[in-house]
Amino acid sequence: MRKFLTRLLLSLLNIPLYRRHPRQVMIFRKVVGYRPNIAFPTRYHDKMLWRKIFDLNPLFVTFCDKLATKEYIRERAPAIRMPATLWVGDSARDIPQELLRNKVVIKCN
Repeated sequence: MRKFLTRLLLSLLNIPLYRRHPRQVMIFRKVVGYRPNIAFPTRYHDKMLWRKIFDLNPLFVTFCDKLATKEYIRERAPAIRMPATLWVGDSARDIPQELLRNKVVIKCN
């Protein structure tokens, strides 16, 4: 019974958040496939939506981008060693074949 009441209360807390941020909720549901739990996020995607809504730190945008994060760190702490970025592009089809012959890790940004 207690668990049910807790879930009910959290669901009720989500209602004003859904009304205040209808576009984000609609996009979230369309992409992820379920309604977000903004009031008490426990899943990864819920937490990311919570950050988009409430975390207004501009560094959040920087740290969501691997290349921008590397540049940020390089500017502030040049002594920190980081793996070299061997290639940047828009399509994996464009990766030079000679790079794929070596031991590499491919990360999308």
